[in-house]
Amino acid sequence: MASAKTHPSVEVVLLDFRADIFQQLTESIAFFCIAAALALLFLIPLPHQLIFFLYVFSAYTLYLRVMARRRLHLARHLFVASLYIALSASLVLLPTNWLPFLVFPLVLIGELLVSYVGILLAAAFFGWTALLVAGGFIDVPLAPFALFLCLMLTISNRGIQAIKMLLVWYHAMYIQTNEMLEQARTHRAEVVQFAKSLEISYATQHRLQEQLMYARRQADEARRLKERFASNISHELRT
Repeated sequence: MASAKTHPSVEVVLLDFRADIFQQLTESIAFFCIAAALALLFLIPLPHQLIFFLYVFSAYTLYLRVMARRRLHLARHLFVASLYIALSASLVLLPTNWLPFLVFPLVLIGELLVSYVGILLAAAFFGWTALLVAGGFIDVPLAPFALFLCLMLTISNRGIQAIKMLLVWYHAMYIQTNEMLEQARTHRAEVVQFAKSLEISYATQHRLQEQLMYARRQADEARRLKERFASNISHELRT
């Protein structure tokens, strides 16, 4: 059908999905950074560098949100890369043993927004964590951490594949629904045209019936005039 040319492709649907996820994530993370910076104001001693970093990262996230209106692809990749960079910097500014495990939600975010690029970023983060462990900044068991990281990558990748399958199914159903609607519109137009034809036929038949009735009345009137004329002639002849 000609209308199928206007249907969005699966890639367009996936891009719209990622654009929506990107807008929601950037807004949530920006407000989270602001809230975390405000909460850190009550700590003693005051972590000036971390608070400043959170405010800067919040502003940067909102900037990427604006950039996405023009260059969504670049904004998505910069956003995911900046999340890994921010977490890597936090390991130096706030060296705690539990902080590296925050990479797990980043893996999911990376798969949602940039697919396989997130795998490279996760591998780079693991290498950075291993360097910090070797330097004595943090104490993280690397073997379980690597195992959980691989497990999270696998689960995230399978989850994204399932979402893509759902988007493909949605796209197919969208096209099928539009085709059915187009067929219904076509059939409706045919029915309307047929109804108009019936209406025209009925009007024509009604007009013909009126003409026939008028002709019949004229014929009856002519017959009566003929009979009256013949009666008058007959009467004249007898007298």
